[in-house]
Order: sequence, then C-alpha cells, then structure tokens
Amino acid sequence: MLTNNDMSYTVLIIDDSPINRMFIKTVVEDGLVGFKVIECENGRHGLSMAREKNPDLILLDIMMPEMDGYTVCGLLKNDPSTKEIPVIFLSALSEIEDKTKGFEAGGVDYITKPADPREILARVFAHARLYRTQRSLLDYINRIDQELSIAQIVQFELLPKNLRINDLKMEWLYQISNNVSGDIFGVIPYDQQDSIVYIVDVSGHGVASAMRSTMIKQKLESIVLSKGITDPEIIAKNIENELSGIFFDGAYFTMVIARVTQTQVELCNFGHREPVLINKDGMRIINGSDFPIGFGIIKNIPVAKTKFDFLRDDVLVLYTDGLVETTNNNDLSIPFEKILEIIGSVENKTPINIVNAISHELKSFLGDKQPEDDITLLVLKRE
Repeated sequence: MLTNNDMSYTVLIIDDSPINRMFIKTVVEDGLVGFKVIECENGRHGLSMAREKNPDLILLDIMMPEMDGYTVCGLLKNDPSTKEIPVIFLSALSEIEDKTKGFEAGGVDYITKPADPREILARVFAHARLYRTQRSLLDYINRIDQELSIAQIVQFELLPKNLRINDLKMEWLYQISNNVSGDIFGVIPYDQQDSIVYIVDVSGHGVASAMRSTMIKQKLESIVLSKGITDPEIIAKNIENELSGIFFDGAYFTMVIARVTQTQVELCNFGHREPVLINKDGMRIINGSDFPIGFGIIKNIPVAKTKFDFLRDDVLVLYTDGLVETTNNNDLSIPFEKILEIIGSVENKTPINIVNAISHELKSFLGDKQPEDDITLLVLKRE
C-alpha cells in the first residue's frame, strides 16, 4: 500500500461503465491512504463535477457515448478553473495514434484497460502528488509575489516626496530590475539651509539587497538626525561600524554622500559612479573614489573629500551604475559619454528636464527589456 502522510487527495473518474468505475474506486481507495474517488458516468456531468470539486487528478475514459474523452479533455483544458488538473486517459485502445491523440488533447498519461492494479496505483499516486506539489509551489510563489509587491510599495514610500528641500530643487528616476531594489537615495535637511544628500547601490539584487539598502537608509538618517553628525566621512564610518553584521557574506555597497551647504558641496565617494556638476563654466566630472563600504576597510583609513562651489543655478547629477551598465536586447549598454551628451543637449537644465531626457533615451534604448540592474538617477539644482 502506498501511503501519504501529508494530506488527502480527490480523484475524479469519468467512465460510462459502472463496473470500471467500481473497480478503480476500490483499487485506489483500498491501495492509497488518504485518497478519495468520486464518480461520473458521462462527460457533461464530469465537466460540472471537475469545476465543483477541483480534484487532484481526473481518470477519463475515451470511448463514451454523447461526448468522447478527447472532447471532454479539450473542454477541461480550455476552462481556466480546470485546465491545470492532470488527466489520465483510460482506454482499451492501444495504438500509438490513439495515445498520441490523447496527449495532444492535454492528457498527461495513459492507462490501457484492463489495467493491473499496481499500475493504476503507481500512476495515480505519482500524478496526484505532482499536481499537489505544483499547486503548493504556485501558491507559495503567489504569496511571495504579494509580499514583494507590498515591499515594493513600502520601498517607494521611502523615497523623497517633496521635490524641493530648502533651496534645492530635485527630480529622480527609480527603475528596479526585480520586485524590490538595492538602490536607495535621499535628501536630509538638518538645518534651515543645509542638507545631506546620498545615493546608495547595494551589491546583488532582490530581497536581501533591498533589506540592506533600507537598513542603510535608516541608519544614515538616524546618524544625521539623532546624533547630529553631518561630516560625510564620519557618517560613512559610523555606518561601516554599526552595520558590519549585515555584510557577513561578502556583500557591500557603494555610496556618494555629500554635505550641501549654502554655497558649497563637501562630498565623499565610496566606490560609486562619478557625480556630474553643471555650472556656468560647463560640465565637470567629480572624480575620486575610495573603497566601497562593507569590507571593514574605510573605518581605519583617511577618506578623501572633494569640495566645490555649488551656487545658484548649479546642478548636481548622481546615478547608480545600472544607468550605464544595463544592456539592451543587442547586449549593448549606454556609454557614460552618451549620458553626458544627453545632459549637454538639454537647453533648460532643470532637474525634471534632465531626468525626462535621460529617461526617454533609456526607454528607447531598452525597448521591452527589463533592466538587469537597478537604475537610479537623482538630479539636484540650487535655486
């Protein structure tokens, strides 16, 4: 006797012969623990019963009056409520053409009558278990998708809603490669005129990276607002020390963090892409980068700082590497020089105009392809 300790199963048999139905019902219920057989004598009743009972398996006779098994199977497969239920055909027909026709109609297996009870038990057990496992897996995936959708909403809620902070006007693009993103950014005003601006890119993709990026955001804002620390180097070293436990598996993150005062920017770059400054003199790439955070390296070494004027009408562009590394269907990426060309071509260099221009190029470049890396773009202008 084949046993199943997990759950009960329902098998629907559709056969016009009461003797065949009784035989199979006895074999299955006596030979398989937890299996219950329900019977139907024709195709129309069987279709109705399949919708009502949602069985784990259907045993379907081919040669029946009014509606043969092939027709019944086709109707089952065209009904969204029954199309996934596995169907095993029962028939005295044994020609290859007959079996092929059954598989083409949507059957998963074939039992030739008269069947050995051991064959019936083995096939019924295997297909019912497989279907239930697939259903359980699908239910699990659906639950995960729902939770990820909620996580995505939560993550978007963490992004800046106010596009003007102090005298900074901003606009952003945030395109994720999975349900949730390892990128995060923010602007933290800490007095009437000054702010901390940051953009973070956590290695990897998916849930783990998203959780890490959220923890980094929370820790960074806590350091600024609760501890009153506004020096970019000290903020980064505090994060390195206090979040070392979440980078146990070789994960790390890159970051640009800047203190924006009334006239200047003081910036630290930890393995991140180069910011772009636009002012009356033209366009300047802010070079210079230290190690990424998470390896425990930066906490004991001096960190380079870059200072530059940031005056009225000046623009600062920050972005993650997904912008210039994600590829299209031709396995090509957008060169950094192309991004600079797009920025330069924008006549009125407001944050929204720059973001829209790059977003348009990105959409045209990727087509219908989902980016393989998260893409974040943050543009700030002093007004």
